[in-house]
Amino acid sequence: MNTKNNINSPTFLGISSKVVLTLVFVPIIFNSIFIESSSDIIFFGFLGAYIGAVFFYKLDSKLTFLFCLTLLIIMSIEYLLTGPSLKTEKTAVWFFLFIAIGIAQQWNEL
Repeated sequence: MNTKNNINSPTFLGISSKVVLTLVFVPIIFNSIFIESSSDIIFFGFLGAYIGAVFFYKLDSKLTFLFCLTLLIIMSIEYLLTGPSLKTEKTAVWFFLFIAIGIAQQWNEL
């Protein structure tokens, strides 16, 4: 997950990047699938946490695009099951935000 696969990868207060990414991705997926309402605080809170993790752990854009693919699959399944619902729209917003972060990361990697 890191650009440098060595033993001395950075940690924040002893927390590895895998734990931080799990703490960001799992609530986003849970929010997309199970919670009907949406809040800008949730969107920008988790988005800020992910951007901070990208800068601190120097994560590749491949990881962001992998998460975008996951969101796209979830969005497709939700659309097939419920049609154009609030949950499908919320997953599309998450997808759009993460694809924008991935494009910015890819631009920065060039």
